[in-house]
Amino acid sequence: LQGHKLILDQCDSQDSATIEAQCAQKVVNDKAVAEVAGSASFNVTALQATLDAAGIPRIGMLMSSATEYGSMTDYAIDPGLILLLAGMVVELIRHGCKNPSLVTADDPAAAQIPPLIKPIATQAGGTLGNVVLIPGTATDYSSYVLGTTANGSCGGAIALSTDQANAYIHTYSSLGSTFKLSFSSGTYSTTDLKKLPASVMTKAYFTSGEPFGDDPKVPGMANVEKILKGGGSNLTLADLQGQSIGAVLAIHAFMVAAGGIKGAITAASVNDAMKNATDINMWGATPPWSPGKYITVGGPFGSVFKDVSNPFLWDEGWNGSHRSEEH
Repeated sequence: LQGHKLILDQCDSQDSATIEAQCAQKVVNDKAVAEVAGSASFNVTALQATLDAAGIPRIGMLMSSATEYGSMTDYAIDPGLILLLAGMVVELIRHGCKNPSLVTADDPAAAQIPPLIKPIATQAGGTLGNVVLIPGTATDYSSYVLGTTANGSCGGAIALSTDQANAYIHTYSSLGSTFKLSFSSGTYSTTDLKKLPASVMTKAYFTSGEPFGDDPKVPGMANVEKILKGGGSNLTLADLQGQSIGAVLAIHAFMVAAGGIKGAITAASVNDAMKNATDINMWGATPPWSPGKYITVGGPFGSVFKDVSNPFLWDEGWNGSHRSEEH
């Protein structure tokens, strides 16, 4: 970048609150100019406070906490986990399931989510049903699938990692369940879906901040594949999960914004560049993005979140062979 070698400085929090805080300090100690495509859910408050104090911008991260929505050095390409989950709930309400449950991982960020989603569900004309928390150590998912429809709930918004979601899906199928499901398509690729029960997935709804790589309506995703092949990867667009596409887009946005910096490339100059960048071409994944411009959120989502850097969400369906944009 402008003659400077870029170094990837990675830190795995290992789902530990202590290590997550240490990772944040490592970013500061290593004098990183930005955190790109990161995520945190076990000690978000400490991580965010550390990076804010150092003035290090976070670009394209997955926001999982209200703390992150309030930071002026965070530039998220998508609306973040809370609004994504709200979108999944609203999608079920729009399709006739008026009291969907929320099924999510049992981690520290989970406690913040239901109080924020409840008013959004109400504004959308429904109510939030049960909150089903699944620990990472779970092996038998029967009680969680059955618990989804307790108290008369008609469906579930499944906000789990790919492995946990797969376990839930297979249990759902083996139990002969028929209630409505919505998923974050960020955890699935076309290749992934072909390995799951078609009878379940073709009836499900998918919500994501990024499109699916092989969606023919987003030809700009060919740029993502070109970057991957340039790096020696054999992955195709059908192999990419939405969160992987989001990571590439985050790097792209960073390169575009930082590429215009005159002078030293530092955390402060990158933050200024992101704040002042306008209409970054996101290859059709989202509308042109101006990271420092906050857009007023309308509809039911606006009852909780007033302004988001990029409130765009994709709603899609799976027909057994390819993804199709629903609306």
